[in-house]
Amino acid sequence: MNENTAGQNGNKGVRVEASILNESNKLVLGLKIRNTSGKPLGGFMAQLKPNYFGLTLEKIPDMTLNNQETRDIKVNITKGGNRDTNVPKPPLVLTVGFKTNIDIFYFNVPCMFHVLLVREIGIKKIQFF
Repeated sequence: MNENTAGQNGNKGVRVEASILNESNKLVLGLKIRNTSGKPLGGFMAQLKPNYFGLTLEKIPDMTLNNQETRDIKVNITKGGNRDTNVPKPPLVLTVGFKTNIDIFYFNVPCMFHVLLVREIGIKKIQFF
């Protein structure tokens, strides 16, 4: 999502680059957030739209980004969220709702299916997240 994308209330100035990663058998949402709004940016919250896998996001750390500041963060992804019963087809795309103090934005994050494969430690079997 680029800084010219208007939020739900028409405000602009937030750039987000996102990817879903499997780090040591834990899913994370990697975010690179840039503030070009002209004022401090904070009050971050993120939520995944209901999806077939029931993936949900943990809380984003409290932080403030000053104008023209960029920050990289990682947000853990867990199971137990609301599920969509529609079986996904490639390419898998997850929709993120991203709230800040200036507006609410929506963007899509592509995800490779193999990222969702995690190995249960000690049980020695592969399972779908």
